[in-house]
Amino acid sequence: MANGCCEYKTSRRGLLVLNMLILFFSFIFIGVGSVSLTYAKSFGSTLNEYCQTSCNERPAGDLDNPAGCTCTPLPGQTSMPSVVFASPAIGLVVIGVFTFFISILGCVGAIRERPMIIYLYICLIVLMIILQIGFGAAAAAISSGNSAQIQGPIAGVLRAHYTEFNWKELAVFFPPACYEGYSNVTGTEYYFPLCSFDSGCVTTSGVTPDQAMCCTNSKACDTANPKCITGDACLMSFLYKAGAPVAVVCFLPIVLEIAAIVFACIIRTGRPTNFKSTV
Repeated sequence: MANGCCEYKTSRRGLLVLNMLILFFSFIFIGVGSVSLTYAKSFGSTLNEYCQTSCNERPAGDLDNPAGCTCTPLPGQTSMPSVVFASPAIGLVVIGVFTFFISILGCVGAIRERPMIIYLYICLIVLMIILQIGFGAAAAAISSGNSAQIQGPIAGVLRAHYTEFNWKELAVFFPPACYEGYSNVTGTEYYFPLCSFDSGCVTTSGVTPDQAMCCTNSKACDTANPKCITGDACLMSFLYKAGAPVAVVCFLPIVLEIAAIVFACIIRTGRPTNFKSTV
């Protein structure tokens, strides 16, 4: 009986402490989600500005769309689904708001020992864990570049036209090596990575001396040279910054939440003689 009493009291205190920690994480969710959302929106707006400028500067009679852009209707906009970067961040902010109220509910349940409050708390926190896993997996897919929305509409376009895309216009999102290459063949300036998009170096007949400098004996990109980088590495550097923080934060408190569920279940099935039966 004494052991059951101690276990019950420990569970109440443990649930209270855990919910205070989860409450702290709710602010982290909102903060990281807001920063990531701002970063993603900034990328989308910068990309749209780049497309509008590129569409307006097209030579007269040129009906081809710049790489990653669509000029119809004017003034033009990006054809890349930039919203994909914002979705996990929006989800994290929503989770943070709900987690705030759920943690308050958990504290009230631990203090007042109301069965219906504890039961509702358990259901809601299980739902939050599912949402965290879902949005965390989506953010991880973005940061690793494995998302279907990344592979085709974004990586596919850049892979085919990376030397016809002005990476320097998005300098705030990419390392300086991503715009070391230069061309002005068609009257339009382009800055791009010196290596090929995937992993090798440029070996075509029109290779420039700077591109040849980035070529090793095995025809790979000489990444030891700070000016040499592949287009894929440039894209991955942005994707990592856009998705990794959201993914990490989503998975961090899951252990705490599972422990809170265990404590809540112990309280829910705790001392029947002292457990309050009204809501």
